[in-house]
Amino acid sequence: LEDQVESLIASQKPEDTAAAYDLVKGQMAAAENVLYTSMYDLVISQNLVIESESQQVLGTTRSMLWTLWIATLACAVLGGLFAMTIARRISRSLRSVVRRATAIAEGDLTGTPLGIESDDEVGMLADAMQQMQSSLRQTIGAVAHTAASVTGNAVSIGTTGRDMHRRMDEQNQQTEM
Repeated sequence: LEDQVESLIASQKPEDTAAAYDLVKGQMAAAENVLYTSMYDLVISQNLVIESESQQVLGTTRSMLWTLWIATLACAVLGGLFAMTIARRISRSLRSVVRRATAIAEGDLTGTPLGIESDDEVGMLADAMQQMQSSLRQTIGAVAHTAASVTGNAVSIGTTGRDMHRRMDEQNQQTEM
């Protein structure tokens, strides 16, 4: 239609110009209205599609946000439980070592092995406590053996001294006689 209007105007004849004017006012206006209506409907439908997709994105975002919050909360609870389990294990081992240290301080060196089999600091402390108990038991045993030996020797010396004293008394009595 544009080409026809241009060719009619280019001829510069009044009847062609009038035909061009009628063409512009008639067919072109009708086509323009159809085009405008189609474009308007297309824009409206695209806006509806955009709004629908926007609502879907918002819904998905909300559900993802809830999922993240729930996962975060679940991880925090699980982490807390894991930390409590580790803390209980450590404190149970430490209480066992403290009970053994208290028993050793009260003079009981007969305790059984603590049974703490870990490579951390608590395990090293338990091993050191076991070694200290064993060393103290050996040292006290050696002291007891030495004391018994000294006591036996003292008794023997005492017996010998009494015998000598008795003999000296006998000799004194014989001398006096």
